This record gives sequence, C-alpha cells and structure tokens, in this order.
Amino acid sequence: MSLTTNPAPTTTKNIRNEVQMFEFGLSKEFVPSIARHLAADVLQDDKYGYVFGGGNKDDEIAHLAAIAPGIVNNEEYQCLKKQHESSSLRLKGHSYYYPSPSVRSMYESDIDQPKQSIAVVRETKKPSELKPVYLTFTGFAIKVVNMSLQPVLLFWRGESQRLVGEIGPFESIGTASQSSGQTFVVTTVDDSENPLQQWIVTADTPILYYDPKEERKQRTAHEEQRYQMLQLNKQYDSEYFLVAKRPWLAQFPRPLPVHPFWPAQYFGQTHTFVALGQGGKEKTYELQVASVTPRVFTIANFLSHDECNQFIQLAKDEGLKPSTLQSGSTRARQQHDKSTRSSSNTWLPRDSTELTDQVYRRAANLLQIDESLLQKRSSDRDILHAHEHSLAESLQVVRYKESEEYTAHHDFVYPPTFHRHQPTRFATILLYLNDEFEGGETVFPRAVNTKYHDGITITPQKGMAVLFYNMLPDGNMDDLSQHSSRPVEEGEKWLANLWVWEPHIF
Repeated sequence: MSLTTNPAPTTTKNIRNEVQMFEFGLSKEFVPSIARHLAADVLQDDKYGYVFGGGNKDDEIAHLAAIAPGIVNNEEYQCLKKQHESSSLRLKGHSYYYPSPSVRSMYESDIDQPKQSIAVVRETKKPSELKPVYLTFTGFAIKVVNMSLQPVLLFWRGESQRLVGEIGPFESIGTASQSSGQTFVVTTVDDSENPLQQWIVTADTPILYYDPKEERKQRTAHEEQRYQMLQLNKQYDSEYFLVAKRPWLAQFPRPLPVHPFWPAQYFGQTHTFVALGQGGKEKTYELQVASVTPRVFTIANFLSHDECNQFIQLAKDEGLKPSTLQSGSTRARQQHDKSTRSSSNTWLPRDSTELTDQVYRRAANLLQIDESLLQKRSSDRDILHAHEHSLAESLQVVRYKESEEYTAHHDFVYPPTFHRHQPTRFATILLYLNDEFEGGETVFPRAVNTKYHDGITITPQKGMAVLFYNMLPDGNMDDLSQHSSRPVEEGEKWLANLWVWEPHIF
C-alpha cells in the first residue's frame, strides 16, 4: 500500500487524462511532515495555524491524531502509519506529473488535417523527422527558498545591484532570469552590502536554498517542524524531476487544479465556445492553438472594435500610473524598474461599468468556469457560493509608448509556503485594444517548435484575445509560460490583462 499525495480531480476530466501517476520514495523522517499536511486537510486549517507545535519528535503522529481525530479514518493516514511502523527505511508514495508532449505529436495531427496557426506555419516534414529548433533565449524561472530563521533580501547582481524582494523565514520568492550565468545574492535586511550567500545560476539549478548550518541548534520545535516541511518539498522535487524532467516550482503536496484546461494537442487545433457578445447577443468564438508547450491560444474578435475603444477611454479617464514589478511573490515589494517593464497602467474592477461586467462574463465562458466565481461575494448574494472574493483580479489596462517594453517574465506567483490550497495565478487573458502601431509583439521565447529560434510570436490584432495557462495540469507552475512584449517601434500599444487564480486569490 502506498500514499497518494494529490488525488486526481473528480470534476475536470481532461486533467485526469493528461497526467500520469508515478511512484516516489521519501525518507521516513518526513512522516510527521506528511501527517501534518493530512491533519491540516482534516481540520481545514488553511494556514496551518493548528498543526504546528505540540508533541516531541517521537510522538508527533499521536499528537496530530489527538488534535485532528478525524485523521484516523483517513485512508492516506492509515497508509502512512502502516509504513511508519514497518521495517522499511523509506516511504513509498504515488503522485501525478504532466508528461511534456513530443514534438512529433504537435505536428502529426496538423499534417493529417491541414491547418495553420497564427504563430507557426504548417510543417511539411514527416513526423519522424521533426526535431525542436534550438531556441536563442536561455532564460528560466528562479525560485529562492529562505530556510533560515531571519528574513533576507534577494538581489540580482550585474552592472549594478537590484533588489528582487524580501523573503521571510521559511518562505520563498521567485524571479525570471534572462540567461544562465546570472548572479544572485541574499543579505540581511539591515546590511545589503555584505552577502550571506551568492549563486551563479544555471538551468540545472533553478531552485536556490539559503540554509545556514549554524542555525540548526537554534531552532525551536515549532521552527524545526517548518524547516522539515521545506526539506520534504526539496526531496519531492528530486523525485519529481526524475520523471517530469522539469523542476518542481510549486509546494508539495499541491492539489491538482480544479479549473479545466483547453486541450492543446497540435498547432492550429481549434475549439469553440458560446458567450454573449456586444449588445448581449449570443456569439460563437473560436480558439486556435498558437503553442502547445506552453499552452497558448488566440481568439479573434473576442472584443468588438467599439469595446476596445471604450476600454482605452475608460483607462484614460481613470488615469495611468507607471507599471510595477512584484517579483513572482504575493509578499514581495513592488518595484518600478524601467529596464524590465516600461509602461503605464490602470485597474478597472468588474463592477466599474457594464462593459467590464460583460467582458468578465465572456472570460468565464472562455475559461469554462462559473461567472459568479469572477465576482466578489456581497452579503446579499447567494451564500451557497463557497468563495469569499473573486477568483479574478481587476482588469489591468496597459499603455506602451514608443520604445517601451516588458522583458521576458512569468505571471504566476509563489504562494505562502504554509497555505493548504497553494493559490496562484492559473490563467492569463491578454486583450489587444488597438493595432495602429509597429512592434509590440507578444513573444513566448521558450515555446517548443521546429521553425522559429525566437519561439512563438503573436502579432497584436485589435479585438483579439490570447489565453495561456501559468500552471500545468499536475499543479506545477509552467516555467515555459515565460513571455515578453517587444518594444513598440512606432505609435502607442494598448492592451488589457485579466488574471484568474487557482483555486482562489490569496
């Protein structure tokens, strides 16, 4: 009998079809950490407020069973307890991973049924001859984990030193590198000149751990429990990497996503959905696969030209401010960094106008989720909805002037380490509000394909939407979803971003 750490979802059939189960092994020293996760589930202790502390190292299991009596009837707990009492030196568990599609599969159906993607023309080679092109962009996601008792500052060091963010004890933040060989350091909060540790990052070591050995004897029992849960995640990352061939950027154990994914099996594949268009008239929209890995779709005429013009005017009336960065974390300091993001933006809540409300409803149809989940719950609303606030952020309208850009970055965020649901951004919807400009293309520089060394490029068209997922079906962040906005060469570029979270906003 083995432990299943993230059971397959019961509501989303296509996720169940896309993930595969694998067996992993862990040291038995992590039995209390796994039991703590199970107890948090039984108690619905979202922020682990009850499961830390109490009991010494030898009777933590008994202590957790005492504070969460329902755990003794939990099948996973029974399995964990049985293995803990066995003579085996290691735990055996089962989890899920998302296997990367082969290049052949991305084009095989496309050859049988001729189609053409907006981003990639139809491939003429035989499937057996297809090979991914060498990509010139070599960036990747970087996650830095602070395993110490004190907060630290994370800096990027190049020609100058730039703050990425502050990392609390036993927490993590992330950023996006532009290439291998970049240098990052952590310092104390009070002394940013003297590094505590320095790393030169490579694609083989995207997760960095600051773990000062001298603190081992200083940790309290409570702090040691938190430390061990981070070590559990580190060991799971090693097991996951062996089968998935990608780092585990999420926090173990992370439930599989509850929201559905549109399939992206080959370039040019299409799907349709029905939603209310301008004027409340029902309309059929078509998604087309622009990239398989990462999963990117284009939707022509998602907005009417009149709706686009209205959004631009709403943004001007609201007033625009310089865009900020948040360093891939819900807790990082916002920064103004024109070398990375040089644009202006404003925010439009769903309930600000009838137009914004209509577009949120249309976005819910696109994402195949209940539109009520994209609005804040008020006291007079149906209390049967199990959310306290919207799963969607306010609509961000962005203006890029000539020469302004947004370098390659990720939209997902690293949630708090000790949060049962591990909330993060699930999907991004880009809405192009005009096309009277030169440059400003959206680029996915790490998109797997056989033709373009710079990845997949999407040229903005007024009214077009782009949907891409920031997560994989196995619950991991999608590192390949890194994307950029090229510099505007002439004119002004206007677009809007809508971010939807999984399973809820933190």
